[in-house]
Order: sequence, then structure tokens, then C-alpha cells
Amino acid sequence: VDDKPLEYFESVCNVAGISFEKRTRREDGINEMKLNADKYDCVILDVRMNEEETKEECIQGLKEIRDVSQQNNIPAFIFTGQPDFFSDAEFALYMGKPFTKGDPFSEEELRQKILEVHENKTETKLREQYQDVFASTEKLGINPVCDRIILSIIRNIHYPSDDFDPMVYYTSIRRLIEHIFRVFNKKGILPNEFLPKNELNIDQSFWYLSGGTPEYIHFRYGKEKDYS
Repeated sequence: VDDKPLEYFESVCNVAGISFEKRTRREDGINEMKLNADKYDCVILDVRMNEEETKEECIQGLKEIRDVSQQNNIPAFIFTGQPDFFSDAEFALYMGKPFTKGDPFSEEELRQKILEVHENKTETKLREQYQDVFASTEKLGINPVCDRIILSIIRNIHYPSDDFDPMVYYTSIRRLIEHIFRVFNKKGILPNEFLPKNELNIDQSFWYLSGGTPEYIHFRYGKEKDYS
């Protein structure tokens, strides 16, 4: 989140496999964090978004981003060309030690910090471990909401909590399966017979895609118009 481009720092980070999603307004950055928290390992922001911002406005902005980052478990780092804008105590209070633009040692320290966060991020680990799954959802054009449902389910399988309730996911899983089956229909994998009046028959579609003969539709996978 910065009103100025960080071309050199970005290019150095890109070499290490770090990519950026940029926002030039603090409000846009906050909204993006709220909507798509699971997409990001961390957030990097300038302490002052424009020359007209007062110190009080900067403090309020830092508080807002700090709160959102904590709520969504996204580490936030200040990357500024004005490291003396706040005192060390003020920086520590709102966001921690700042990193300084143009200082090669400070920039390298921030780059290493980003890599460290990436390595430790649970969602990142799960996406890398199940990269084939998420690559398939992207290739099929699966809705991003469904992508997050898959990630949430995998996370609870790997890191179950005492209050985990599988029934909470029942509706989400059904929506996910229906969406995937409709994508299969668009790709020509699932025949239109399984969507009479555009209403998907999930049970019969499952039997068809698993290689069986659906009980009611009697349409077998792999052979066009092959009825039993």
C-alpha cells in the first residue's frame, strides 16, 4: 500500500519469487485485506500516503491497518522513506520497527522478513502441498469463493480444532460440488441430461462421473447415448 512505485525493490523481490498486489490508497488496501485475506502473506505500507497527510491522519491510518492485519492474521510492515516521521516508541506502538526505502541493508532485511513469513504461512504451505488441486480449480475456472471453501476444509483437516463442526461445511461443500459439476457440464464432461431445466442432479451426476450407471437417468459415462 503505497502512493509511489517501488520498482527496484519489487524487481529484487520478484527474483526471489515474491509478487505484489499494489494499492495506492490506504482505504483500498484495507478493503482488499478484508475481502481477500487468504491470498496474501503480508502487507507492506508507507507510513504517509501523501504529502498533505497530517501526523494524526497517519496514526489513524496505521491503527486501522494494524487492526485489520491482526484480525486476519496478516503481518504488516512499514516501508518508508521517512523513518524519522515517528519516534521509535511510536513506531513500536502502531506497527513495529520501520524498514527504510533506499537503504540496501534495510531493504534486504525486509525481503528476508517477507520470505520468512511466506515460509511460515499456513495457507501458503497448504496451497503448495495441494498445488495440483488449486491448479485444477484455476484451470477449470472455479469461483474464488469455492477456492476459499476448499482451502478452509483442507486447513481444518490438517489443523483440527476442538470446536470443529463438520456440519458447518455441509452447505458450502454442496455448493462447491454443484459449481464443479456445472463447470464439467460447460466443458462437455457432464451431459445436459443431468441438468434438466438447469437443475443439477448431484447424486446422479456423481454416479455418472465415477463410471457407474445412474439409477434414474440410465446414462453411462464414456459412451454417448448408451442406455442400460
